Amino acid sequence: MGKVVICVSGYDCTAEEFHLIGAVRKYFAKIHRQWPCWLYFLNLESNCLRVVACCTRKILSSDQVLSGSTARALFDLDWVTRFIGDGLDPLAQLMEAAGMDEGKFDKRVWEILRYFGLPRHPYKRPE
Repeated sequence: MGKVVICVSGYDCTAEEFHLIGAVRKYFAKIHRQWPCWLYFLNLESNCLRVVACCTRKILSSDQVLSGSTARALFDLDWVTRFIGDGLDPLAQLMEAAGMDEGKFDKRVWEILRYFGLPRHPYKRPE
C-alpha cells in the first residue's frame, strides 16, 4: 500500500500538459474503469495520484505555475470527492484482504484527503 509510483515516458518533448494529452487521458480512464485501485497502491509523496485524477476526470482549467516548470490543474471539488468516493470500495476490499483494520482505513482516507488539500470528512468504510 502506498508504494507504487507511475512513470510514463514518450511525452517529454510535448508542449501540451501531460494530463491534457488525449491518448494519456484515454489510457488512464480505461485503467480506472477496469482497475479503480489507485487509492490503495499509489504513493502519496509523489504527484501520481493527482495526475491520475487529472487524467480520469473533467478538468475545469489548467495553467502554468510562475516557475514555468510545474503544472497546476484546478479541480471541481464535487468530482474530486467523487473520485475519492469511487475508490473507497476497492481500498476497503484490498485493506481487508491484507488484514488491515478499520483504523488503518481511516488513516489512509485522511492521508488521501490531506493529499488533495481537502478537509477531514467522515467517509464510512464500505460494508
